[in-house]
Amino acid sequence: MMSTNELEEYVTKEINSRIDDVCWEYVHFEDDAKTGYEGWTFFYKDGMYHGVHINEKGVFKEDFITDKKEEVLEKALRSVTVSTVFLYAIRLKKKGEEFRKTLIQKELEIYSKFGGELYEKKKAEIDEILSRNPYNDNTH
Repeated sequence: MMSTNELEEYVTKEINSRIDDVCWEYVHFEDDAKTGYEGWTFFYKDGMYHGVHINEKGVFKEDFITDKKEEVLEKALRSVTVSTVFLYAIRLKKKGEEFRKTLIQKELEIYSKFGGELYEKKKAEIDEILSRNPYNDNTH
């Protein structure tokens, strides 16, 4: 198991080595388990990795406990990719084409850099969303 500082080094190295211009504003690593930050706060305590998610209004949203550093990486990756994919999709929005197409393409491109299980999980999640809510290219 890694300390909170080692966990932070692992997660930031894994993400920064694959994605340019990462926004870490909503991902925090704190030894003393402060949870007042907006976004995710990760820490090591009692032999396990912990994560607490606080929304923009300071309200608790979710938490998790795991012994797998890869699960922390996945939560952090989800958080840091949100702003990247939205800004990308906004810049490249095409009239008559649904916004989600560009957003999802960028998201899958990012996740493909992590390969294997992370990519497959994200692809399955997107496929499920699109099966319930298919693209509608006649949107504004």
